[in-house]
Amino acid sequence: MSPQLLSILVLAGMFVVATMLPINIGILAFVASFVVGTFALGLDEKEIFEGFPVSLFITVVGVTYLFSVAKLNGTIDLLVDQGIRLVRGRAILVPWVLFAVAAVLTALGTFTPAAVALLVPIGMNFAFKYRISPLMIGMMVICGAHAGAFSPMAVSGALVFGIVADSGLAVSQAVLFFASLAFNALLGAITYLLLRNRGEESFVERPETTDTDDDLPTGGGGVATLVRTRPQVITWQQRATLVALVGLVVGALAFHLQIGFLALAAGAVLALLDRENLGKAIDGISWPTILLVAGMVTYVGVLEHAGTIEWVSEGAVHLGAPLLVALVLCLASASPRRSPPRPRS
Repeated sequence: MSPQLLSILVLAGMFVVATMLPINIGILAFVASFVVGTFALGLDEKEIFEGFPVSLFITVVGVTYLFSVAKLNGTIDLLVDQGIRLVRGRAILVPWVLFAVAAVLTALGTFTPAAVALLVPIGMNFAFKYRISPLMIGMMVICGAHAGAFSPMAVSGALVFGIVADSGLAVSQAVLFFASLAFNALLGAITYLLLRNRGEESFVERPETTDTDDDLPTGGGGVATLVRTRPQVITWQQRATLVALVGLVVGALAFHLQIGFLALAAGAVLALLDRENLGKAIDGISWPTILLVAGMVTYVGVLEHAGTIEWVSEGAVHLGAPLLVALVLCLASASPRRSPPRPRS
């Protein structure tokens, strides 16, 4: 059996095992990197470790750590509540406020599923209260979450930009972010136009629901309910966090500084200023995601040593069916490669 075929079978086996059993595929990928690299390809430890994504590791750790600090000191809840307060009975703004809040949360480093899980219950409450299509609310939240997902501070954006940069391609972080933002805003606009007039009483408040200045939805998991609250007082920790987030964006976009180190520095300073939550912040780092990304990218490095990527691409050319060739090449290209294919000698 060729090393290329063996590495593909191992990859397929990892996905099967990780799907059927509650084990992080990153662990399987690290084990596979060692076994395939050492015994099938004859690689030494240094060559196997070449695939470890140091930059991506620092980025994901830094961004999720900073987000953890921001969540603990209430900055994330502050952003959600302030966004929702903008509605103030103007039901026509509800979908776009939810879109904007979702985009801001993911742009600041919240995982896309987490932002959706946070805002959808709130959105469903508004959908019932103002007779808005629940489908519209859900789609607007999802579009908003994806709109901010390619920010330099977002995990998805950091991963994609890091892989593109390692491949030797010149792509601006700002272009990547704003292109995704514009595309998802367009999808949101189309969704809004198509679904806004579903029913004659859309965007009309239900008579049994009262809407006073103090009745506001609160964020968090579970079923959102309307509770009476007063305008939230912004603490100095939250002000410092907002300044740090702005500085992080400026440093990454304007000065092209490494986003992971910036996020770690900002998170460390903020955590030291809030000693009550100093020890809790580390728990908010998304270790399962880090393990998954690091393990899979390391294994892809082993695949490159084996020539598997090039082998699959060359084999696809001989399939004959153009659409099938395009599909196979898309799947091969979607692998988180560290560098472009090595030229054949």
